[in-house]
Amino acid sequence: MLKFAYRNLRRNSRRSYITLVSIIFAAMLINFFRFLAYGIHQENIRQAVSLTTGFVQVAAFGWAENRPLQRALDVNSQLLEKIQVQGVKMISPRIETGALLSFKTNSRFVRVLAADPEKEREVTNLENTISNGRIFSSTVKQETKQPNIYEMVAGERLARRLGLQIGDTGALSGGQFDGSVGAILVKLTGTLKSNQQQIDDTLIWVSLPAGEELFNPSIGTDSETTRYTSLALGLQDINKSPEIITKLREYIPTPFDESVSDSSDSQIFDPEVLDWTQLNPGLEQYLKLDNVGNEISNAFLILIMAFGVLTTLEISIHERTREFGIMLAIGTPHSFLVSILIIETLLLLGVGSVIGSSLGAAASYYLEVNPIELTGELADSMIAFGSLPLIRAKVVFSELGIGLATLLIPSFLMALLGIRKVTRLEPIQVISTL
Repeated sequence: MLKFAYRNLRRNSRRSYITLVSIIFAAMLINFFRFLAYGIHQENIRQAVSLTTGFVQVAAFGWAENRPLQRALDVNSQLLEKIQVQGVKMISPRIETGALLSFKTNSRFVRVLAADPEKEREVTNLENTISNGRIFSSTVKQETKQPNIYEMVAGERLARRLGLQIGDTGALSGGQFDGSVGAILVKLTGTLKSNQQQIDDTLIWVSLPAGEELFNPSIGTDSETTRYTSLALGLQDINKSPEIITKLREYIPTPFDESVSDSSDSQIFDPEVLDWTQLNPGLEQYLKLDNVGNEISNAFLILIMAFGVLTTLEISIHERTREFGIMLAIGTPHSFLVSILIIETLLLLGVGSVIGSSLGAAASYYLEVNPIELTGELADSMIAFGSLPLIRAKVVFSELGIGLATLLIPSFLMALLGIRKVTRLEPIQVISTL
C-alpha cells in the first residue's frame, strides 16, 4: 500500500513537488519563529532575573505588590535556618525602596538597592554591568563631626540626566520605617549600563550600612531581629529553581488573608517565598502578550498551509475520479482508497515537516550562536518597551514538538475533509458521468 501511494505521488510529480515545497516552507517558518520567540523570551528572563531580582526571594507577605518599606521582613535565626535548604548557596539581605537623589539644582526620584556586593555576586550579575568606574567600597569618613559619605553606583542615563560625574557627591533622602525622613551623602564611583530601562534610568546601588542609615528599617526591633525588605537567594543551579522553591514553600508556607483583597493591605507580615514571575510581574505580562501575538501570526500561517493541503488533495481526487470509479467497480473497497489517500498525505506532510523543521532549526541555531545586537533608535524603542535589543533564537525540542503538532494536526484534519468525498463515490454514477 505504501508503494502504491508513493507511485501515485510520482504520477503527478509537479503537483507533489509544489505541495511538498509549501509544506517545507511553512514548517521552516513556524519552527524558526517559535525558536526565535522562545530565545528572545528566555534572554529577557535571564537578563532581568540575573541583573536585579534573582530567581528566588523571601519577603514579607504582600511586599511584592508594590514593595513598600513598611512591609519589611523581620529576619531572625529561625527564618535563616528554614531558608538554608539544599540548593541555596547564598542569602543576600536587601533594603529596596524609593528615594530622592539630588545633585546641585537637579533631583530625581530613584529606586535604591542597598545590598552587600560580595553576596550579590552569588545572586545577580549587576556588578558586571558597570561600564565606567568601579563598585563602591565601605564608608568614607569625612573630618571629625562631619557626616559619613557613602559610595554608590548609579544607572548611566540617570547619572547623565543629573549631571553626575565619577567622584561627584550628591544627597539621597527618603522616608524611614517609622515615617520620619532620613538623608545621607553619596559619592558616585561607577555607572551601570545594562540596556534595561529600570536599571539605567532609575537604579542607585549602595552598601547595606548606607541603606540602614538612610531608611532605618530595624527601628523598634529586638537585638535578635534584623529587618530587611527581602532576602535574595543565590542558587547552585538555576535550572533547579522550581524544585528549590517547592522545597522552600514546604518550610515557609505562603500566608493567606481572606479579610483583604490586596495582600499589601494585610496585617499579616509572615514571610513568603517569591519566584521570578512574582518579582517581575511586568516582564511576565509582556511575555504573555507577546506570546499571544506570536501564536496569532502562526495560526494564520498554519491555516494557509492546511487549506493548501486541502486544495491540492481535492484537485488530486477530482483528476482521479474515473480511476477511483473503475477501481470501485472491480471490487476495491472504499477503505482501500481512503487508506491510499491518507498515506499520500502523511508522506507529503512527514517529509515536508522533517525537511522544513531541519532548515528552521539550522537557521535558529545560527542565530543562537551568532545573535544580532540592535543599535540606534530601534534598540532604544525596544528598551523602552522593556525588551532587550538582542535577537537570539534558541533551539529546544519542546518548541519543535509544539510547532510540528500545530502544523501537522490541522493540515491532516483538513485533508480528511477532502478524503471524505471518496467514501461517497458510487462506481456506476462516476463511470456514467465521465
